[in-house]
Amino acid sequence: IERLRASALSMLQQKPQALLEMYGNSGCASVTALDAEVLEKLLQDLGAAADELLLFRALKAWSDAGEEQVAAQTCAASARKLQAGGLTKHIKFAHIPPSILRNEVVTSGLVERDVVSAAFEEQACAAEQTFGVQFKRARYTLTWRSSGSNVYTSDKGEHETRLLNSDGFSSGRHMWEIKVLKLCDEGAWAGVALADACVNNKFLGTQGGGWAVGSIGRAVYTLYLKWGAAKKLVPVFKVSPVFKEGDELTLVLDMTGQGTLSLSVNKGPSITVFPKICEQTGGQPLVPAISLRAPGSISIERMCHI
Repeated sequence: IERLRASALSMLQQKPQALLEMYGNSGCASVTALDAEVLEKLLQDLGAAADELLLFRALKAWSDAGEEQVAAQTCAASARKLQAGGLTKHIKFAHIPPSILRNEVVTSGLVERDVVSAAFEEQACAAEQTFGVQFKRARYTLTWRSSGSNVYTSDKGEHETRLLNSDGFSSGRHMWEIKVLKLCDEGAWAGVALADACVNNKFLGTQGGGWAVGSIGRAVYTLYLKWGAAKKLVPVFKVSPVFKEGDELTLVLDMTGQGTLSLSVNKGPSITVFPKICEQTGGQPLVPAISLRAPGSISIERMCHI
């Protein structure tokens, strides 16, 4: 038995991906057949040709197999899961991508929060010292992300959306002023978008996560509405103030209550175009955005918290 154990250990050291391969007709990963002693030797082995993420996932699969074995019992946690928690000390969590630390390691129940926090700290320091990542920056700058300037001029034949160089706003009241330098024949649009929305190549407001006021006197946002047995993104249009080439627009985003976006043209009356925005953001921050096509051009002139 000891010879077989040593042979299996040697094979896994050379081909660690086999830990997560299914064996036989069991439907289980190979790692689940190992005992705790062999698994610990694998995790301790610095010469194993495995990355830390593979080793963690193998350990998690091993732990989960123990949970399945006691699923019908009343005990709060299996002995295998308790053993797995102890074995995590052999894994270098700083060598696992931060997004996976957040989405898999933290939620696994195997690793203490302070261990994950230490891994994040090590990664952040390495990013700064080794790779020169700059964490210091203003909360926002008066530049569009794509142009690096306060002016964005489209050269595309279809409407595209651009976001301000900002982390976005999820609370407070914020005002910004933009100037319509040039309109295309289908007008220009201004508004807000979710900070992480993928809207660059889409018309602002016609995809989830965007609210747009158009120069043609129409505003649009999109809701998920029930469509038969499924849900579908459906644009909702409403009347809004008209603006033209050369006009100055003042937009106010008020996130102190249910969330509103208001528009004023050339210092005129401020009209609330979108009420209750917060109900649709899921707590995510909003960023000033514009949507236009060639030869459209818009500049952002001023921004402040009010």
